[in-house]
Amino acid sequence: MKNLLSLLLVFSGLIGVSQQCVRSADITATDVQINGMASLVHEGESLIVRLSSDFQTEAGPDLDVYLSDEPNPVATGVRLDRLMSFKGEQDYIVPSNISINDFK
Repeated sequence: MKNLLSLLLVFSGLIGVSQQCVRSADITATDVQINGMASLVHEGESLIVRLSSDFQTEAGPDLDVYLSDEPNPVATGVRLDRLMSFKGEQDYIVPSNISINDFK
């Protein structure tokens, strides 16, 4: 069984001159213990899910990052990539064919 990392992004604000934060929130855990925040950021032409510098999760096999409205994202979410690291800031590019308006 795969362990999943689901990102639930809920409000908006600004982070910098060349980066605009569209939504951000605490990370919602599914099968594993997770701490930190995730932000959805416009950076140039790209839309990026950025995990915060205080992000941390327990080690596990097959940890994936999903953009989803649901706690179990496999059926309805968008898989962004494999989790790059168990801690620290990291970015995941949202495919250009995905509309953020499709998520609450």
